[in-house]
Amino acid sequence: YSTPIMTRELGRLSEDIEKRRVFGELDHPADGRTRLNRVSHIITKLEINKNKEVVGAAEILMTDAGRNLHAIIEAGGEVGVSSRGMGTTKTESNGQKMVNEDYRLMTFDVVAEPATSGAYPKFYMEGMGETALDELTASDLRKHCHDSVAEIARQAFEEGRVTALADG
Repeated sequence: YSTPIMTRELGRLSEDIEKRRVFGELDHPADGRTRLNRVSHIITKLEINKNKEVVGAAEILMTDAGRNLHAIIEAGGEVGVSSRGMGTTKTESNGQKMVNEDYRLMTFDVVAEPATSGAYPKFYMEGMGETALDELTASDLRKHCHDSVAEIARQAFEEGRVTALADG
């Protein structure tokens, strides 16, 4: 992908990203189209860094696919990220395929085998800065996820899966 084409496409998607309309799936869909019942995450930021690489952020959703993604990450599994778009390609003299001007970036999906070795992102909890998920402590979780943990505990109590709740 050329920098001018990716710059154009990120600019084109910026309003949709801001309005939380750019969804990704767990694996590329065979038909190339996003289906809400297969969505695992929502793209919240995309930009080109000083090394001319596309970088961004996404929020994992609590959909079926999002829970699957979360379980993979929680188990220490490494997943990749891959762009999904449509357009024609041309083969350069060095044999590398490049997208043409008709390329339309749609989103980024989470995949098992990305096309490039550098497409394995780090995962962070929102509000935790650069603290990686594997560096979180129980104290971090209580501090930053109290409401979510409390809601899960309340639901478990109501469903009879736990018999008592403690504060804190």
